[in-house]
Amino acid sequence: MIIPKAVIAQVSSLIDIVELVSAYVSLQRKGERWWGCCPFHQEKSPSFTVDPARRQYHCFGCNVHGDAVRFYMEMEGVSFPEAITALSQRVGIQITPETDEIQREIQRQKTLYELYQRLTRSFEHLLWNSRRGEQALEYLMKRNLSEESIRKFRIGYGMLGYYDVYQFLTKRGYSDAFLQESGLFSSKNPRYSLFRDRIVFPVIDTSNQVIAYSGRAMPDADKDAAKYINSPETLIFSKRKELFGMAQAKEHIRKSGEFILCEGAMDAIALHQMGHEQAVAPLGSAFTQEQLLLVKRFAGKAILLMDSDAAGQKALRQAALICEEKEVSVRAVRIQGGKDPSECLEFGQEEILTNSIKNAIIYFDFLLQDSLRGVSKDNVEKRFAASEQLFSYISVVSSPLRRESQLQMLATKLQLSTETIVAEYERYLKGKASLPVIVPSYTAEIRLADVVLDKDAIIELLSACLLQPGIYAEYADEMEFMDFETLELNDVHRYLQEQEPGMIDMDDLFERYAINLPIKELLLEKRLSAGDIDENWSERAHKAMSRIVLQELSQRQSVLLRALSGVQASSDITIVSEMQREVKEINTEIQRIRGGMHG
Repeated sequence: MIIPKAVIAQVSSLIDIVELVSAYVSLQRKGERWWGCCPFHQEKSPSFTVDPARRQYHCFGCNVHGDAVRFYMEMEGVSFPEAITALSQRVGIQITPETDEIQREIQRQKTLYELYQRLTRSFEHLLWNSRRGEQALEYLMKRNLSEESIRKFRIGYGMLGYYDVYQFLTKRGYSDAFLQESGLFSSKNPRYSLFRDRIVFPVIDTSNQVIAYSGRAMPDADKDAAKYINSPETLIFSKRKELFGMAQAKEHIRKSGEFILCEGAMDAIALHQMGHEQAVAPLGSAFTQEQLLLVKRFAGKAILLMDSDAAGQKALRQAALICEEKEVSVRAVRIQGGKDPSECLEFGQEEILTNSIKNAIIYFDFLLQDSLRGVSKDNVEKRFAASEQLFSYISVVSSPLRRESQLQMLATKLQLSTETIVAEYERYLKGKASLPVIVPSYTAEIRLADVVLDKDAIIELLSACLLQPGIYAEYADEMEFMDFETLELNDVHRYLQEQEPGMIDMDDLFERYAINLPIKELLLEKRLSAGDIDENWSERAHKAMSRIVLQELSQRQSVLLRALSGVQASSDITIVSEMQREVKEINTEIQRIRGGMHG
């Protein structure tokens, strides 16, 4: 949603920054300023100040600063448009969307939020006040969940009848067409509730809106029933971008500076109940880069706590690689006895879990132990084979100093010279680079950083962000993955990241950074090519981003097609089918984007 500059300026001028900050921080007035303990780092003596005259906040301890909009964005973990929208309601400003289509989409979102809120209250009521709900409640309490935890996470029971949810909602005026897009019903039978006769765990976003559900089968359910069912993608929910427990954990993550990533809803709730309230979990899928960006708003350290089985350890390795790529420090936990957090809670073994978390070790050390466990010192061939897993991790480490240190540690462990290990590592990298392109599974990701980018499209997008500041907030997450270094645009991107939304200006960029002349000329040429009109730059930014995404999708499609062309008759038919399905979906998306660009 594009918000006009005039509205942004009006909201910024009317919001009372002292009143806003006071909702999060205890402030005391001293002279013309207000003082309190900084909400962004731990401190005993107040060094955080709010200046109402300048409408700014500043911490002399950790050097964070900004205006009311920035403060709200940081505290609530929301985007710039979301912050302006929320703050506009505080000061009584109505933001009018620019087109009928946007108005309709916003209304659909609002109605969907209201639907999930209403249904969640009903599910909670049924858990505590129905005969079948009592059985669900009994199961939860048998797992040692407290009433406080059950209410904190708004756990409910999802109605017994096949069509109960449908009838409940249609009686309240929701149309069949709307309910089909709600993510609550089967695609094969649009009146059949996905969460029928299940214990329902609501997924709540950082704005405290219920956006999806995870439903667990009842203890006496048919043995063929899926243990967990998760909501499909909807207008308000993308499983790649959300984490279970974020609403309950965000403040604890911010204060501790770290988050705990576990496997599922029950584990996250168990961790919270045992005092580790910075725990979150993916929603029935692997941890993604988008989820990391969500939680990275609040902390830069990760503790990975996955099941000890093969699937859990694979998930741990994938999560560690994602964290390392985004320079989030990682520690890993191994729980004594191979238990998971929910089992520790159920059997009263909180001390074992707490000690395990306290003894979490740096992930590379964890991986080093795991990779070489059970491999004889005399079997050099097996030890070199095991080291390949370590090489794959070292190869994504951005710091040359850390890479060198890790290679030295591996050499010591293998009782070989550092030179030998470095030579073997370089051989591994060369071999990796010369391998044909293959897709290990249909879920393999291609990051924007791996795509040969359209330089003109990138310059166009950056120019739009510099000339209309509100645009950057819309594309900030996607831009995190772009290879600005190769295009010599790192300084431009860094400037956009560091500046307050209302302070972004192309001339200011040139004053702050020594932008090389060819890049500077390209940016100036873009400025001269169109007037400084909101709609014009918004449209140009959208088209530029579409070109970039098209390039990513086309490369992804090419990789899949090459992989499919080399498929053997013995290949897993499920994976092959999924790859074929994904090629089809990508082609549909490419056609949709092209249609939007030329429409």
